Amino acid sequence: MAAYRRTMKGIEYRLLHTGHEPVLFVVVKQERASQTIVRQQAIYYILDKTIYQAPTLQRLVVSRLVKTAAHLQNAFDKLNSAMRYAPSQGFTWHFEG
Repeated sequence: MAAYRRTMKGIEYRLLHTGHEPVLFVVVKQERASQTIVRQQAIYYILDKTIYQAPTLQRLVVSRLVKTAAHLQNAFDKLNSAMRYAPSQGFTWHFEG
């Protein structure tokens, strides 16, 4: 049966065994173009009877970079607000405790 399915073309869903089947299931949506060419379309996971689509690697990286940029901007804003300049001392920073 599995060999026959590999000769078919189109969208297919594959259930991955996680070892936590009563609670967690992982489903892979893939497009089969031939016996050897399979393109993964999406990954879904079912957790406690609720279906979620797993984020792509690009979405994860973009999300982390946006969060990192926001934290860096916050740090630079705090540094900038604490910065003082005096010609005799140069730049100093005064932080409130």
